[in-house]
Amino acid sequence: MVFLQVGNLPSNRLALTNRVYVSPSCLRGLIASSNSPESSSSSSTWLVTVGPHPYVADAHPTVPDDTVAMNGLQRRFALLTLGSRVDL
Repeated sequence: MVFLQVGNLPSNRLALTNRVYVSPSCLRGLIASSNSPESSSSSSTWLVTVGPHPYVADAHPTVPDDTVAMNGLQRRFALLTLGSRVDL
């Protein structure tokens, strides 16, 4: 489990993907700490839970290491505000 701060997406265009975004190093850390046997595979799709809700996660180079970037609808659905701390 990793605690991150909720942030805004680096680009409005990314909102159309319905993914959450973390930094590349954070995603590598999440994959490495995963207990799943698939974590060693070359899968390019990773599911994370932000609080109790599952999302597909992807890396984006402009997202800070301590942030999970979410679009407005995702934040509204999860009842989160910018700056909230969540566990992944």
